[in-house]
Amino acid sequence: MKNIKLRTIAYCQNNLYAIIAFVLLTLASFFLRYRVLPILTQNATLLLTADADSASYLRMFDLAVSHFPRMPASMDYYSSYPWGFAYVLPPIWPYILASLSLLVSAIARIDVRQAAGIIVLALGMAATVPIYFLARELFGKRIALAAAAFALVLPDFALLPALGVDHHIADAFLIPSVFALFLVAQRLFIERHIRGFVLAGIFGGMAIAASMMMSLSLILVNSMVALPVIVALFILDREDVKAALASLGALFGFATLTLVISALTIAWPAGGFEFSKLSYFHIAAFGAIAAFGALGYALLAGRIKLSHFRIIAGVAILTALALAVAVPAVSHVLLKGYWRSIGSYPLGMDTFELTPLFKPDASWAQRFFSPLLFIAPIAVLWLAARDWRRNYVSFKHIFFYVIFSSLGFYTITVRYYSDFLSVFLVISYALFFFLAIDYIFSQFKDYLPASLNANSLFALVTAIAVIVVAYPLTGATPGRVDPNLYALSRYMQEHTPSPGDFSNPSKKPSYGIICNWSWSFQLEYLAERACVSTGNHESGINGIIAAEKFYQIQDEDEAYKTLRNLGVRYVVGDKKFSVWSGDIARIGEPSANPNAAARVLRQEELNIEEVRRTMAYRLCWEVIKPPPEGKVEPLHHFRLLYISDADANSAPFMLFEAVKGARLTINAEPNRPVAVRTRICANNGRVLPFRIMGRTNASGIFSTVVPYPSETGEAVKSEPYRVQVGYSSR
Repeated sequence: MKNIKLRTIAYCQNNLYAIIAFVLLTLASFFLRYRVLPILTQNATLLLTADADSASYLRMFDLAVSHFPRMPASMDYYSSYPWGFAYVLPPIWPYILASLSLLVSAIARIDVRQAAGIIVLALGMAATVPIYFLARELFGKRIALAAAAFALVLPDFALLPALGVDHHIADAFLIPSVFALFLVAQRLFIERHIRGFVLAGIFGGMAIAASMMMSLSLILVNSMVALPVIVALFILDREDVKAALASLGALFGFATLTLVISALTIAWPAGGFEFSKLSYFHIAAFGAIAAFGALGYALLAGRIKLSHFRIIAGVAILTALALAVAVPAVSHVLLKGYWRSIGSYPLGMDTFELTPLFKPDASWAQRFFSPLLFIAPIAVLWLAARDWRRNYVSFKHIFFYVIFSSLGFYTITVRYYSDFLSVFLVISYALFFFLAIDYIFSQFKDYLPASLNANSLFALVTAIAVIVVAYPLTGATPGRVDPNLYALSRYMQEHTPSPGDFSNPSKKPSYGIICNWSWSFQLEYLAERACVSTGNHESGINGIIAAEKFYQIQDEDEAYKTLRNLGVRYVVGDKKFSVWSGDIARIGEPSANPNAAARVLRQEELNIEEVRRTMAYRLCWEVIKPPPEGKVEPLHHFRLLYISDADANSAPFMLFEAVKGARLTINAEPNRPVAVRTRICANNGRVLPFRIMGRTNASGIFSTVVPYPSETGEAVKSEPYRVQVGYSSR
């Protein structure tokens, strides 16, 4: 114990300046992240619902807190009403976050949501630790320290708290942990440190399983670990291949075991063999990778020749690929999983994180990955050139090349993978400066001052580069809920009847509301109301399709009937009008258009005559900007209750109640023009004209339905109706 204490003191003395620098950098990083999520000084609920997906996870978090220690029910009828939203994954992340938040809340005496925000900030900072160990395994301590410094301030990491309690913050910690533990296990196996090897396999497998229970798309990232092993089979010598196969078998073996145990102990839907929800498919996929590693190691541990083993492995890989393509049942699952992993699922391609990286331009990449982005490929090519000249490549370098290029390809396709590519970007930044300084000292050492050494110059250059990387964060501000949406949610909570117990998701509420899918998560949480279109995954497809179809209906009677069949009482109108491209009934199927998704119409598209007749247009534009007379039919079954315009810089939201209305019958001379008029005074003081035009029939009768009562309403007031027949008024 005394020797350990002396070594610790000596280490601190020898690395005093580095320790002080990292402490200061860590504090600066926390300050920058806190600017994005000022959880202790601003409204925690509004901060954690500023991101739409975070609002859905905050819902699960609240349920985990209220039902703790029991896990929340797997069905939520407040989402995707009236069918209900069955979670495609067990709510592991909200449950873990709730457990930790309750503890922190009790110790620090703060609100449980504030505690959740503190944990999000801390976990984001902690992601630097596995990045350090990954870089250390790949390139050594100096590059690892520099990579950790870059990771503390890289915008892509530092801005993650803006996503609130979404699973992305946990993913950013778990995935580099998987990579680092895999390489640690491979090194420990070579060193014959079996106990450490087993522990690395256990923790790595648990990290893989935990990440899979948080995001299905991570099966692609986790499975990438097998790619450098396959490449190494045909390049490296026997012992290196054995170590790589043993590590692969250990991590994915324990991951498979963890998933099997969770399937037996946690109520999550693992009964099928599909990709769209955590199922036996994922257990089988990881089991196959584990078997490949274990069997491969067993064969090489025997007397088989390496050349023969390569032939067997090559045939096995080609056979597996052939079966995956030739067997329809297998190819269906794999292709569907692939399309879903790159964003081809309900609403996927229309979300920011699931669009191509350089769409519409590269400014996003420069802002999130730092102005140093261009040096990353230079560092990779430089390292490859050195390996080529030496005529040798290690497994760790193969791992770096393969994973970097794979994540780079998928990040260009889908931004979702940027958090994982960023792990290798910060390492490549550090690698570039290390190679550059090494080259300078090898070529120009005689021209440099004698007092200057490589370590000092590397530290100086890294410090300057860290400032450059952190610069885009200077303009970062907290996210916010749209003020008009928030005002609407407060009105609904205070002035519309409660549909049921919001804390009991398994009990069906008495009615639902329809709004655009992009607001549904936030409105559900803030207003505590059941939304039809909440849930942008396969299990929420019924609600998404129903909402899309309603807003595109051109016949009001059909629209009203649709709402009654759904049990919907209130409808939200807003400026964001979306349409679906592709076959909405077949989203996610391999044969369907992979780009099929909902998209928001551009302003100029709203001039299309077809659009002007849709419910989406009529519920919004005739209130915001009444169209010319005769262009749009007035609404007979939708009574305006509230206009939310708390913020003039944002588009207002309108709340309508679907009503049967009152039948108004007028008797006059046959074929005479008739006009029914009133004026509606909205809550914001704006006076809106309501006008129905028509003619009496051959019997002298004109009949119509009006939605507004003649008595004064709470938020919207209407005057008595005035009827004009020909040139006379009644």
